Amino acid sequence: MKIRDGFVSNSSSSSFILSANKTTKNFKTKIIVDIKDYITTTIKTENDIIKYFSEYYYEKIENYNEWDDYLKKIYNEIKKELNNNKIVLTGKFNSDGDSIEQFFYDNSLSFFNKNIKVIQEDGK
Repeated sequence: MKIRDGFVSNSSSSSFILSANKTTKNFKTKIIVDIKDYITTTIKTENDIIKYFSEYYYEKIENYNEWDDYLKKIYNEIKKELNNNKIVLTGKFNSDGDSIEQFFYDNSLSFFNKNIKVIQEDGK
C-alpha cells in the first residue's frame, strides 16, 4: 500500500501505450474542434458592434471618446475586420465546462489556422 505524505491533489491522469512502425518519426496528431457551441455573438455589421459593446461592456458608442484605450482598440479591430469582409465571433470558455471547454480555457486560441485571427482573449 502506498502512503503519500504532503500535498495530495485531486487531479487525474490517463495513460497510454502506442505502437508504430520503427521508421515513424512524426508522432503528431490533429484534433478538429468545432467551437460553434461556445459562440455567443456573431458580429456582421457596425450596428452589431454597437449592440455588443452596449451589452457586454456596458458602453455606448456616443461615449467612445471617454472609453479607455483597451476598449477602443478592440472596437477598432472588430470594425477593421468587418471592413475586410470578415465576420467576428465572440464567445467564452469556462474552467468547469466539458473537457474541450477546459482545454480552450487553459490554453490560448492563437494556435487556430491562418484563416482565424484572435482579436482578444481574457479572463485567465
